[in-house]
Amino acid sequence: MPVVPAAVAAEAENVQIPYSPNVKSRFRVVAEWEIDQIRTRIQQEIDQLRAQEEYEIRQWQQMLAQVDQTVPDPTLVRIGNRPAGRDPYAEAPELSDNPDGVVADFTAAHEEEAQREAAQEAAREAKRRRR
Repeated sequence: MPVVPAAVAAEAENVQIPYSPNVKSRFRVVAEWEIDQIRTRIQQEIDQLRAQEEYEIRQWQQMLAQVDQTVPDPTLVRIGNRPAGRDPYAEAPELSDNPDGVVADFTAAHEEEAQREAAQEAAREAKRRRR
């Protein structure tokens, strides 16, 4: 922010300070130039934001189009009272039929991984001791 001279601040408060016409015209030119610079800078920022907005919107639209091309629509078209097409979830495992078994399988997988990591760590430790 430019420093405002005391004379300018005084004029802003309606205090009459005698200026020569030359100083007054130069000040007007400088003030108008500053105003134009501010407007130009703000317009450039607006243009940059618009370009950024358009770019981001285009990116999201491209991602959405890619998802639409690769992921099947889970809604089924009905012909009469029968669904047409293949249910995209037809081959999915029924997890709700045996929730205890699902939890047990999940826990067993983690326990097996922990045992495998412990065995690997023990082998590394034994190898270090031999050295």
